Amino acid sequence: MKSNSPGSPQALLNRADRIGSVLSSLCAVHCLCLPILISLLPVIGLSFLGSHKFEHVACVTMVLLAAACVWSGCRIHRRWGLLVLLCAGAAVVLYTQFAGPPEEQETRTDWHEPIAMAIGGSLIAASHLLNLKLRARCHCARCEATRKG
Repeated sequence: MKSNSPGSPQALLNRADRIGSVLSSLCAVHCLCLPILISLLPVIGLSFLGSHKFEHVACVTMVLLAAACVWSGCRIHRRWGLLVLLCAGAAVVLYTQFAGPPEEQETRTDWHEPIAMAIGGSLIAASHLLNLKLRARCHCARCEATRKG
């Protein structure tokens, strides 16, 4: 089985990294735009996008997907420093989401949370994209065997 065939492990990991980088980037955009667009969400039927429950689930899912992709990539390309980038982004995202006051105790919207979340999401997206690049350039025996099928 060739590495670019749809069912190969390499192709699945590449697809997961691409999806993860898009989702992480969307998270960053969501976090920056939400304070501005929060009043429009109920009008267009998307008020769930502003709830803490949705944000908590989305953040945990994003971090778990990134961890799985980057960990598997690091095992292939042996660039373990990439985990530092992922961990920094994950720490920012998870701290920002779970260390703040509960939703019912929030009294105002400030820009600290959206900016921190955008930075964290961007770091996670960067870890996905760098992982893709490193995995594509890896020429170890294991990757070569996967590519040749």
